[in-house]
Amino acid sequence: MRFLRKNKKLEKLILVISDLHLGAGAVVDGRRNALEDFQSDQELVDFFVYYSTGDYANVEVEIIINGDFLDLLAVPFVKCFDDEYWSEKASLEKLEMILKAHPEVMEAIENFLKHKNKKIVYIIGNHDGELIFDSLQKRFLEEFDESVRSSITLSKDLHTYSPAVGVYLQHGHEYELAHAFDPNESILESSKGDKYFIPSWGSYYVTHVVNKYKQERHHANAVRPIRNFLIHGMIFDTFFTLRFMIANAYYFAMVR
Repeated sequence: MRFLRKNKKLEKLILVISDLHLGAGAVVDGRRNALEDFQSDQELVDFFVYYSTGDYANVEVEIIINGDFLDLLAVPFVKCFDDEYWSEKASLEKLEMILKAHPEVMEAIENFLKHKNKKIVYIIGNHDGELIFDSLQKRFLEEFDESVRSSITLSKDLHTYSPAVGVYLQHGHEYELAHAFDPNESILESSKGDKYFIPSWGSYYVTHVVNKYKQERHHANAVRPIRNFLIHGMIFDTFFTLRFMIANAYYFAMVR
């Protein structure tokens, strides 16, 4: 960006980050967590520091988190049974685990916002869909000093965001039938007053199929195109790949 400022002072910078998938940490309760995909805490800390100091100290910087910053679908070892995983209580517990696992990142966000003209806009994705709960939004904001909370925009009603004329941002799940959900129709309240998140069937697939096999083979959902994973898996890891294919077939047949 330096060459852009040689002849003209930069007044505002808009940055977009997406799908970082911060999970519950590499180790949870003394056990290895194979579902943690984010291993770049220091790099993310450096990112927030860089764009709030030096050349950017007096520049208006807006960072847009375009969904799936937190991965509430990849938090293991929550003490609840099946559909209770989607309860407001369990969702708060999962959020707590993620915040506890990445304290340096949360501190870096707070320090970023303490600088002049710095702002964060958080668009909810499908892996952090439970943030549509008011209680989860409140808890997330409470992680930061009260003086900077007004600089964070986080709302279940924010689907499309336009940071500049002609620029529109949405998280990709909005265009996928498997993962799309309506925030205004996705909270169910029981007769006892307990609230539950109604996930998309794609989220069920992640928690019931992908997570199970990912704990055996961390690369299970990382190889693209998927046919390469299946072809090479059948040759070099036949039994695992067969089980994975059968589980997928059963799940999709059940859903249909």
